[in-house]
Amino acid sequence: MEKQNNIQKVLNSFVNNLEKKAILIDGSWGSGKTYEVNEFIKHYNNVYTGKNKIMAFFRKIGNIFKKNKIYYISVFGLDSIDEINTILYKQTKKISYNLKKEAIVLTKAISAIPRLPDLTEALSYQLHSESNTKIKKHSIVVLDDLERLSNNIEYTDLMGYINSLFLSGCRFICLMSTSNLKTDRLENFNEFKEKVFDELYSIENLNNKVLDELFEDFSLEDFANHYYLFNSNIRFAQKVRVFYSEITKHISESKKSCIDFGNIALLKASTIAISVCFNTYKIKIKKDDIYYKELQESFDEDIAIGVMYFRQNENYKIDFHMPFFYDILKALIKAFKYKNYNAFDKVFFKTDENIDNDSILSEQYYFLSDEKKKKYIEEFLKVINNSNTWKDSFRENLRAILLNSKYVFNENQTKKIARLMASSGDNLSLGVLWNLGIDSNDAKERNKLFFKNIDNYIKELKGRDFVDNFIETLNDMNYEKLVTILEGVGKCSSLDKMFFLDYIVSNNFLLPDISGDISYDMWSYCHAMARFAKKNDKGQEFINTLKELHKGDKTESELDRCFALVYYNIDNQILDEDLV
Repeated sequence: MEKQNNIQKVLNSFVNNLEKKAILIDGSWGSGKTYEVNEFIKHYNNVYTGKNKIMAFFRKIGNIFKKNKIYYISVFGLDSIDEINTILYKQTKKISYNLKKEAIVLTKAISAIPRLPDLTEALSYQLHSESNTKIKKHSIVVLDDLERLSNNIEYTDLMGYINSLFLSGCRFICLMSTSNLKTDRLENFNEFKEKVFDELYSIENLNNKVLDELFEDFSLEDFANHYYLFNSNIRFAQKVRVFYSEITKHISESKKSCIDFGNIALLKASTIAISVCFNTYKIKIKKDDIYYKELQESFDEDIAIGVMYFRQNENYKIDFHMPFFYDILKALIKAFKYKNYNAFDKVFFKTDENIDNDSILSEQYYFLSDEKKKKYIEEFLKVINNSNTWKDSFRENLRAILLNSKYVFNENQTKKIARLMASSGDNLSLGVLWNLGIDSNDAKERNKLFFKNIDNYIKELKGRDFVDNFIETLNDMNYEKLVTILEGVGKCSSLDKMFFLDYIVSNNFLLPDISGDISYDMWSYCHAMARFAKKNDKGQEFINTLKELHKGDKTESELDRCFALVYYNIDNQILDEDLV
């Protein structure tokens, strides 16, 4: 089988060599066989059958062009030779509505058709219709999707049908993907192949010209260097083209100012987004990888692994180190999979909160000179100092500084950033390092103290909010509301509630005096606090607190209540004497 990547060359050679009766073009699904053949047919039929007026004129006066139309049929979904025959007949002549209707019925109904030398005569006989239009000598029939030929049709039966049409001068171009042919059909196909085809061609890679035409509308400079993205799959490339068209249309129709992300980078991110939505990848991932944890929270497992696959792929590592690439990719996955552009708009467009275009903070830090990098940091410190809210743009500014500079934030600056981030509503459960998406070991080590301090500050700030709210409610003796607050705190991340835990432990779990008369709500609150202590690994500290609060002589009720709090919430093996 001859290896050939230029399908147009193969087709031109075949149509101009009347000695060849049939050829087979073999290529994997998505390799562009059907696309290129249909483009060839469109051009060929326009030129040689009269749609091109100049060529039609010369045909009439000089009979220069004797070639006939090419007919295209996909055998996929056709259950008999009769159906293939009827579909071909419908293409050879214009038939009335009633005849079309009759043909459709006969497609399924007729079990056998006389194998006559002339196709049109055979079909006229089948449909009881006289035809003035007969398929002419040297006409070409394209049979596509041979690997999907119905199990009701043997390849040897198809061979007999093709041979009958050879007698009327028909020639054949057959398309298939032998790599997708089922093993149990292979022997039958090999017999068919040997007896029908003059030449066999194997298409290994896409013809770059196909991709040039597919993406010519986008004016992507030097895009041919990135054709490897499509893995020689024209169908995949077509999906990317459609999605990229949707994105660029979405951007052009928006009146907002957008970040200069770069067309090639955006196309690469779009390609990866579609790939992880359609494919399943298998790689080893560290369970504590901050990116992997975040992806698991945002997407299903297959997509999380798919993104990690590309993060670790050498061909894409440089992309993931570009500003915004990771965020744009996640947003594109949501846009493609769920048609949700909210995340895309948030990342890609500069909102009213974002820095204006004239600010140095709108530029990409990595590409600035040393002098401008210094001004960038100064401007960042200035705007956060004058801000009362954490803006989306600040996250990228801070990330750029931590990744690409050796600047060390002092204590006051770190506290200011922590204060803004703590009130932002961002997910900080895994820490600021994770939130900023920094995976550079060098940046992690260089800013180790910063990450430790800022996480502690945020923990303290959020914890103080919990404590202040809790103390205020406790002073009002609203025990029912205290139970609700405790349940809410219990659902928070360990980082967020750590300060609160430290506070309540050092303040005797804020337990009321249970030695005298108590209310139902107070007693419910004590149980809720005991459960909270147990769930947060503070059970022993709770027991120690009870011993300390109720040491010495105890009333019977007091001892009974202390025992019940521990027994039902912390340790059901405890004895009365253990609390004395």
